[in-house]
Amino acid sequence: MRYISIFFIMIFSLSSLHGDNFVSTEKFDAFVVEMMEHYHVPGLSLAVIKDGEIETLKGYGHVEIGYREQITPDTVFAVGSCSKAIAAASLGALVDEGLIDWDTSIQQLLPNFEVADSKLSKKITIADILSHRTGLDASNYLWYGTSFTRPELLAKLKWVKAVEPFRDCWVYNNLLYMAAGEIVPRLKGISWDDFVLKKLFRPLKMYNSGTTFSDFYKANSVAMPHVNTPSGVRSFPHRNVDSIGPAGSIVSSAADMAQWVKMLQNKGKYGGQRILSEKVVSDLMTPFAKIKDQGFKQYGLGWALEDYQGYTLVSHNGYLDGTTARVAMIPEQGIGVVILANLHCSPISQVVTNTILDAYLERDFHDWSLDFPDNVPENKVLSTTYKNKDDLLNYAARYYSDIYGEAFILWDNGRLKYKFHAFEGELIPIGKKRFAFAPSYEYVYAPIKELQFSDEGFEDISLGTKFKKIYNEEVWYGYWGWEYPFVIDSL
Repeated sequence: MRYISIFFIMIFSLSSLHGDNFVSTEKFDAFVVEMMEHYHVPGLSLAVIKDGEIETLKGYGHVEIGYREQITPDTVFAVGSCSKAIAAASLGALVDEGLIDWDTSIQQLLPNFEVADSKLSKKITIADILSHRTGLDASNYLWYGTSFTRPELLAKLKWVKAVEPFRDCWVYNNLLYMAAGEIVPRLKGISWDDFVLKKLFRPLKMYNSGTTFSDFYKANSVAMPHVNTPSGVRSFPHRNVDSIGPAGSIVSSAADMAQWVKMLQNKGKYGGQRILSEKVVSDLMTPFAKIKDQGFKQYGLGWALEDYQGYTLVSHNGYLDGTTARVAMIPEQGIGVVILANLHCSPISQVVTNTILDAYLERDFHDWSLDFPDNVPENKVLSTTYKNKDDLLNYAARYYSDIYGEAFILWDNGRLKYKFHAFEGELIPIGKKRFAFAPSYEYVYAPIKELQFSDEGFEDISLGTKFKKIYNEEVWYGYWGWEYPFVIDSL
């Protein structure tokens, strides 16, 4: 019954309020605020672009829970994987310059590009990477929460194996987007980050946008990340994801992202200047890969493509720690929407986007919140009873994997603690020599880990990787910022 008030607002008024006439009303503002309350979203900003012109820019709520500073259209958010379309466009600029084609082999441009299958390494093209059709495993925990640099990540691709046949279907891969970005310094002599600033952000007057963690500190207003926990919504610091760059490191505002959409709607032109060729813009929104079990849904170069109300919807979501972003366009109708919210993986971006699209398409009101339920976290309590604590001391050690590097198991006051790069938490016994990892809520993308131990070390079941036990007869204090002693191996 919580939707009844907004439902009646819509049902009696939406029939006479379409497009900008609807989005500019107080009734629309009331709808957004009610959805923010329903989904526990502290702050949100949005932009609506129609026929190459910005019609609406709005901000709601606050940059951080418990603080008064309000969200504005210029407030900067992490846009996550909405970066991919911009990354694809940056390579499109190289296509326009005649330096590459979409079908150019990535190894031809980056001789050190190598995946586990050497024959596959030679076949992979730029289009294969940008459309996620290589079939290679995502291997997200090589970059997320680690300190590996882009060159180090590129070198680690040699361990990445295929999970689907080449060009058979869509398999999302952030690491390969990072690799594609390394083409830029190879051909232009400047970083991908500087190239995006030069070719896209500056010409589009996206002055509150950047590609690095440090760009947060240059902004006057920054939305802090939030996560919904069993004890309520809480904020936490932004995570540095510079290493993944083209796949998800861009920070921007609704006002700036509106300029980006405006250029796309104008088929590559902005303010009388040609930014991208009309053909490149068309290529970005052309289907290259089919997404399995998703009906009509396909993927272009940095964009998802699907049917919406009989039209082709071109869109992408961005989910990074504590933030949600969505950019959506219906090119046939000249409609574009940008939604940025400072709550982790919130359905509000879908709900508000669809409501705006419906208004511009003059559809009857539909309560999209019924289609996208709230992500209510469960308060799971795992048993931490250890039957034989003495035996557990044998697990406290340093471990090593060729692909993932070091992991540590620590003995702390009668409990086993696990540290894998940035992730920390407790190991809970769930079977014979088998443990589950219970992470801190700070790490909202913490891997769901099960560790199976042997005399040689352990296998991380979720990663499908074995870690070898490294013997070192020392007791360390305060290592990696932990302020209590732990045993590396005392036997």
